Amino acid sequence: MHDYVGSQLNNTVGLGGYYSTHLYTQRAVAIIEQFAQRQEAVKASTATEEEEDVWEAASPSLFLYLAYQSIHSPHAAPDSYQDRFYTTIPDPPDGVGQHRRVVAGMVAALDEGIGHVTSAIKVAGMEQRTTRVFMSDTGGTEPSFFSHLCLLHSGRGRRHPPESDLAPTHT
Repeated sequence: MHDYVGSQLNNTVGLGGYYSTHLYTQRAVAIIEQFAQRQEAVKASTATEEEEDVWEAASPSLFLYLAYQSIHSPHAAPDSYQDRFYTTIPDPPDGVGQHRRVVAGMVAALDEGIGHVTSAIKVAGMEQRTTRVFMSDTGGTEPSFFSHLCLLHSGRGRRHPPESDLAPTHT
């Protein structure tokens, strides 16, 4: 995990054993809270209502790019998240039940993290001036049990259909 603060990129070390979704969430919430506190301090220092209106119109913005690793390999989730799905995801004969519970646990942890970040935005009073964009990548590099790329069946970064199939058919 890296923090870009000002003009410096800081490598966060010594966090082995922590689930990255939790770490990313905690750091995002801390950044939002710190930003809100700085904004409140500046706002409190304005002397008049007119100055406050000017400050509100010109207040700096926060850009937070939060790129969770979940749900991505390695497929792992804390037991407390997997355990939620023992009654709803059985162990079928093909043995995929455990993997499905892991993936469901990863999604549950991600959902919880997004909820905490959303709550921090609300508490900070930033909800009305916040845009949230959710994106996902296209999955794995090659089709496998864990990855099905549909139209990108030949792997990420390759064109489908091949360029020869894109040639005009008229003469």
